[in-house]
Amino acid sequence: MMLIDESICTGCRTCEFACALQQKKSFHYDFSLIRIRKNKAEEGFFLVTVCRHCPSAPCLAACPVEAIGKDSQSGIVTIDPQKCTGCGQCVDACPWQAPVLSSNDGFANICDLCKGDPLCVKFCQPGALRLL
Repeated sequence: MMLIDESICTGCRTCEFACALQQKKSFHYDFSLIRIRKNKAEEGFFLVTVCRHCPSAPCLAACPVEAIGKDSQSGIVTIDPQKCTGCGQCVDACPWQAPVLSSNDGFANICDLCKGDPLCVKFCQPGALRLL
């Protein structure tokens, strides 16, 4: 499980670069499965949008084609690209709006915690992202 402390996020977006590098071997924000946004309610603070691998995983129940699964051992939520239709219902159901609809293929993607060794955590200098 990833712990996120938005109160110490500096908005540097290094985690986004690290994710894009891990996911697509590219330094482009569009390929990142973690997104940093300015908090419009509080000046100088940032919001971290990434899959929290919720115990209840509302995205799983919302998927009409059962493309979303949850590993019973690790608790990691995954999306099967072979089944995903790109309908976006998982995004709507997610309290974090974490699934990312790819501009390339139109299918949903979600953070898989880099198979248990998330690169974004390693590159987060302020320590806003930590692995539990």
